[in-house]
Amino acid sequence: MQKNFRYILLWCLLLTFFVSITIFEAFVVIYLIITFYDILKAKNLKGILTAPILTYIIPGMISSVLFNISKLNHAIEELVFMLLYLGKNFLKIDYVDVAKKINMYLAFIGIPLTMVGLYNIRKKGYEMLLFGGSFDSGFIFSVLSFSAIGLFLYKKDKTRYIFLGLFVLYMIMVILSTKRSDLLGFIAGISVFLSASMKAYPKKVILGIFLASILLLSVGGFFVFRHDPRFDVIVKILKHEHVTTKELNTVSSLRYKIMIHAFRVIKKDIKDKNIVAIAIGHGVRSGLKLDPKLGLEKFESFEGISEYIEKGLIGLIGLVWFYVRALKFSFSIKAKNKEDFLFIPFLSTMVYQLFGSLFTFFWSLYLPLILILFGMAENYYEEKR
Repeated sequence: MQKNFRYILLWCLLLTFFVSITIFEAFVVIYLIITFYDILKAKNLKGILTAPILTYIIPGMISSVLFNISKLNHAIEELVFMLLYLGKNFLKIDYVDVAKKINMYLAFIGIPLTMVGLYNIRKKGYEMLLFGGSFDSGFIFSVLSFSAIGLFLYKKDKTRYIFLGLFVLYMIMVILSTKRSDLLGFIAGISVFLSASMKAYPKKVILGIFLASILLLSVGGFFVFRHDPRFDVIVKILKHEHVTTKELNTVSSLRYKIMIHAFRVIKKDIKDKNIVAIAIGHGVRSGLKLDPKLGLEKFESFEGISEYIEKGLIGLIGLVWFYVRALKFSFSIKAKNKEDFLFIPFLSTMVYQLFGSLFTFFWSLYLPLILILFGMAENYYEEKR
């Protein structure tokens, strides 16, 4: 019964991550409590991402308690929730059967979600689903796309072309999200399929899918962004023309301005010999308390700078370590049989998150689900080795 309960909680996450973030996080908390119980009982911390996650979250939690305890609830949400990754060690399931069910579910749930997204584009002028905005829908449709293309590569009969069609449909929805980070993350996620599939399929088939995806993303992105003020600035940069500070802030959505201010904060910490802040940061969502002030709760600039401000040098080392291990594992996988393609979508989703967050923060509402799905793929491939 206990084993089934963990499996049920996994499905609760999958059933709610696009419906309500409040309900989703409630199930994360329940699942996390069960996972902590399992860890205490079995003393099992196995996982290639365990050490990087701990190195990343511990300084952030300590600095949040020391310098910004009023935001401790956010620190728990953004950091402690990552430990759901360890729930992978206590999932006693038939991995292939469960992965197939998950991917089928994700591929087909996208059909009604596409209708919702298109309806909202028509009525509200931008893409959203049941909550959130374009960033959320961009992530969700990317996940659905990865499952669809994974099933296309897994299946050998004519029904496989249904999933190829769904892959294209969901990719179009990613483009309509109009978010550059989603497009960047999507391309990175598809690259995992390219890397994993070269020995399982003729190269021309895999390269054809990859290049067609890039072409669709490029053409679609052009039409979506051509009237965006940032588009003209990007063109100027590509032409090596002079770009003003104001234009840099426009194209970076003020990230350049925030970066410059972050450097002032870092410079002051060094001048004041604030060793604690340099080592472990100023705490999660500490922007309003920083000196000099900028008036923002979160310093959302380029990821390395943003994370350093909150978690310090130790936390940044943990994050880089996380990137290295996750990317190394994801791109080391080479599909040898059709079942492998059921798990590549889970790796692609992680790689999407790694690249899609380069200009924000690593944290995402969906990170607990991303981590446990990655952990399932890790367990599957490790058992095969």
